[in-house]
Amino acid sequence: MDRRENVPAFGPPGSGKTHLRCAVPQELVRSGREVLFTTCHLLMQELLLAKREWKRPKALKRLGGDPVLMPDDLGYVQQSRDEREVRFPLRAERYERGSVLLTSNLAFSGWEPFSRIR
Repeated sequence: MDRRENVPAFGPPGSGKTHLRCAVPQELVRSGREVLFTTCHLLMQELLLAKREWKRPKALKRLGGDPVLMPDDLGYVQQSRDEREVRFPLRAERYERGSVLLTSNLAFSGWEPFSRIR
């Protein structure tokens, strides 16, 4: 987290990814760090709402400033064009500024649709 690196956790349902994602922020908060703990679904809804209300820069600044962002269950998020369009600016805003601990039930090979913005 001090190096602002991302930590992806992949595995099938029931393998302990979310448990890890719950334990890590507790330790980070105990050591005085700030953590944004959310689900990918809620994160996408927040970004989509900010886009509709023309408040995306403000939302990106807030989400880009958290030292550790922990969205859970990327594999369960629908992948509409709008969601891909709001996710990329968030990744760009956080690049080398803050860590992301991300969980997904998808194998890494299944991530290709999450990277495209067509």
